[in-house]
Amino acid sequence: MKLNETQLQAIDTYLKNSEIEFVDVRMEMLDHVASALEHNMKSEKLDFYSAFKNYMVVHKKQLQKQHKQFTKTTDIKVLKAIGTYIMKPITLFTFVFCFLCLKMASNYIDLAPYLRFAPIAFIITMFIFYFSMVFRFGKKERYSGIERMTLVLSFVTQILNAFFNPWYGKTVFGDDENINLLFVAFLLILGMALVATLLQLKKEYTERYTNKLA
Repeated sequence: MKLNETQLQAIDTYLKNSEIEFVDVRMEMLDHVASALEHNMKSEKLDFYSAFKNYMVVHKKQLQKQHKQFTKTTDIKVLKAIGTYIMKPITLFTFVFCFLCLKMASNYIDLAPYLRFAPIAFIITMFIFYFSMVFRFGKKERYSGIERMTLVLSFVTQILNAFFNPWYGKTVFGDDENINLLFVAFLLILGMALVATLLQLKKEYTERYTNKLA
């Protein structure tokens, strides 16, 4: 017995009111709750609202405790999506292309002053893109997996930035220009992977739920 649009909306609204603000976490919970309700409605011959009420009386605290588990599920999904994107042949081609373009540019321009700011530029760009996407038109759609992965990557990048501080007059990896250019090319690819993953997740959740819950 599949739940209809109104019933899915009721579950989604309940989860929102329970302060499950991240779209991806809420959708994973919605999947879990909807499956359980479909089973209970069929096996116990209950209508939706009776099954929903009975389920929440018993499992509300358990769902709250499982919040971290659902969050971890979204983290794994994001990591897999990023890994899949990076392993694509087109990504390797783009990485080489970016490196060659930077290498060519370095023959005409001294890139060292700009390379020093690559890590912080990466962080700022990712945050601007993410928050412009999720808060556009005043519609708040935050994604836990993307935010957490972006924070982790930003932390790692900041460590690099701390060891090779631009105010010391050094580039990211000292004086080795090729390594610096490879690092910047990698940041570009990583940024593309994060953007592609965000768009992929938004499309996935839209296809699965947003059209029904609009």
